[in-house]
Parts: sequence; C-alpha cells; structure tokens
Amino acid sequence: CSAISQVVISYNTQIEAIAGINREICADTVLLTATAPQFGYGYWQVVTGSGIIDDTTQAATQVSGLIQGVNVFKWTVINGTCSDSSNVVVFVKDPSDCNDELEMPTGFTPNDDGKNDVFFIKGLNDYPDNVLVIYNRWGNKVYEKSGYTNDWKGVNDSGELLPEGTYFVIFKVRSINKILTNYVDIRR
Repeated sequence: CSAISQVVISYNTQIEAIAGINREICADTVLLTATAPQFGYGYWQVVTGSGIIDDTTQAATQVSGLIQGVNVFKWTVINGTCSDSSNVVVFVKDPSDCNDELEMPTGFTPNDDGKNDVFFIKGLNDYPDNVLVIYNRWGNKVYEKSGYTNDWKGVNDSGELLPEGTYFVIFKVRSINKILTNYVDIRR
C-alpha cells in the first residue's frame, strides 16, 4: 500500500520598478529610460500631463507631444502576481526660460589637437529638433545639418575643409520656433 501527496511551494522574489530620474527639458520630446525587469515585463503609462509613448512595453522609449509644465509617467513591472510601480516627472520649461541656455561660440580651431575642435553649442542637448546652417562671407551656403549634435569640424557639405576665415551661422530650434544668428571664426 502506498500514498502520494503533492506539495506546492511558492517563492516570490521582491521586484522593484525604477522609472529613471526626473528631468527638466526645453523640448516637447524626451527619452524615458527605466530599468528593464530581469523577470516578467514592464509597461509605461501617462499619469498627468500629456505624451504619446512610442512603445509602452520598452524600458527605453521616446515620448512626443509633451505639454509645458509637469508630465508624469508611471513605469510598472509585473512578475507573476507581484508588481511594483515608480513614477518619473518630466518638466517642460517655458520657452522663454530656455533661450538663454543656448550659447554659440564665435570661434573654434578644428585642427585635431583635441582642444576646441568642434563648433560646440552650449545647451544643445535640450533641443534635438534643430538645424545648423553655415554661410561663407559671400552668402553661399557651405554646410547644413538637421539634428545637429555638436560635431561640425569646419568642413563643407562634401566633407572638405573650409578655409580659415569668418562664417555666418544660423541655428534654428524648431521645437520652440527660435532662430539664433551669429558669426564664427575658423582658425586652424
């Protein structure tokens, strides 16, 4: 004679949702960067404000259509019957508070010595939707780049080195409808 009995052992591990750090930005788009769960899955939700989330199931996802002021997003992680949530606040600044943050140089030395080799616009990271246009002293456009990322090394659109001299710069920020103009001296 024999007897059989089953025992069910449930072991739940503590899970933690980490939505990322709160941010203050000047654009109407942001990249949310939560910590992806080791087990289970996670998803994003808009709590307050607005935003169109590209992929609600990805820990790192782009959000567009943010409103000025406070936008709160919730990252929820679920593993079986366990769940945890965390919020991240994205504060979109008033455009007038952002204009002073951009600062263009009036000169740089693209000679590959590791110092001052690129045309570096201070505060550029808050304005990914931009266009940089460079004109020579005769008014001919010599360089243009949409989505400029502080990487111009004094070359024309064909990648050829521009001669030393003074050039006219137009920097357009589409997200706040702002145009900055200046000159820049290239010295090698």
